Amino acid sequence: MDIVLPNTAKKAIRLLNNSGFYAYAVGGCVRDLILGTTPEDIDIATNALPDEVKAVFSDCKTYDIGLSHGTVTVLLDGNNIEITTFRQEDAYILHRKPENVRFVKSIDEDLKRRDFTINSICCDGEKIIDPFSGTEDIKNRIIRAVGKPDERFKEDALRIMRALRFCSCLGFNIEKETEESLYKNRWLLRYVSRERIRDELLRILCGKNVEKVLLKYKEIIAVAVPEIRQMFNVYQNTPHHMFDVYTHTVKSVSNIEPEPFLRLTMLFHDVGKPSVLSTDCLGVTHFKTHPIESVKIARRALLSLRISNKELSYILSLIGEHDNRVEKSEKTMRRLLKKYDYDKGFFNDYIKVRFADTLAQSEYMREEKLNSLYELKKCGDKFLCSQLAVKQSDLEIDGNDLLSLGFFGKEIGQILDEMTTAISEGRLENKNEELIEFAKSKR
Repeated sequence: MDIVLPNTAKKAIRLLNNSGFYAYAVGGCVRDLILGTTPEDIDIATNALPDEVKAVFSDCKTYDIGLSHGTVTVLLDGNNIEITTFRQEDAYILHRKPENVRFVKSIDEDLKRRDFTINSICCDGEKIIDPFSGTEDIKNRIIRAVGKPDERFKEDALRIMRALRFCSCLGFNIEKETEESLYKNRWLLRYVSRERIRDELLRILCGKNVEKVLLKYKEIIAVAVPEIRQMFNVYQNTPHHMFDVYTHTVKSVSNIEPEPFLRLTMLFHDVGKPSVLSTDCLGVTHFKTHPIESVKIARRALLSLRISNKELSYILSLIGEHDNRVEKSEKTMRRLLKKYDYDKGFFNDYIKVRFADTLAQSEYMREEKLNSLYELKKCGDKFLCSQLAVKQSDLEIDGNDLLSLGFFGKEIGQILDEMTTAISEGRLENKNEELIEFAKSKR
């Protein structure tokens, strides 16, 4: 099999070779090239020691991040590439980090320590070295641990999430022995930092195979995100649903575009349902106030995952409104946006969430629900293209203008608020001259 390395990789290998060292493009870079996709990162493995690497690239800017593990980052032709000395790793501490790293001279020894066969392939620019038949596994779309799966996962528990990530993003299947080991060792995920869990979870959620992964490996995901477990096997005996709460949730995740904050929204939008479940005398289940409960649980989960405050607030706002049937009027749409003080894009995301939720429900009244959403979107598109003010910052006037007119303190905010209300009700246009006259009328 022939692959063509990126020019930056070829140049790095050539410079190392010219200085008397072996060098190979390795890992995900080679895997992606075999798959026919452009590599996100370029990783080079070499027998040169870190100081020798820095000497070879003395004309380039280098960074010592990862130096203790033998990695030098080199800025070459505008691209950052990581160049790492061949290494072996001693016993791992708390199933995550090696206690000690030893540099070795053989690429074969280096490849033995890697996680999966599809990542244990290297190329010197001319030939591929593949001691664990990774190219065959790529061809057959299989994820297989290098050596004994139990050993690989006990060394570094994050590899459990990485296996699910490759399954989701690449659409590969996990080999039987590796899969069994994933389940057996899933509790080791408790040793992994929440930040690393978050990063892998977001990649899983945004993968093309996310529905399969979230359903098939839910017991593993639930160790990483315990809050989702309460949705398992909670059946919805209502004509509006055909799936249990968790299956509905997974299908709604796959129904929305692969943006991390949108997929997190769908993952948690119904997480509060089990807490508020009630059954009437006819045996029909109800989940009144579940958006409020979902916000509470999602907040706890997302804070644990170290989601930024800005994204947290936005996601919780979408969860809180996902079951709100907004009327098709500019007034109600303006009220929705003003409530959260977001820009006008919030309404578009609200619509996306509603569509994803509806498409994961039963066929009962689905056509009517979707038609209603299409009409709401059309009304929203017209509204968003207008010059109407949603919030005070949209006004063609500001506090300084009101100060010059003689207003002070709280009355400035009150006047601005009256303006946005008057505009939403069609009594005023968002034009500077008219707004000034409106303000003067309040003197």
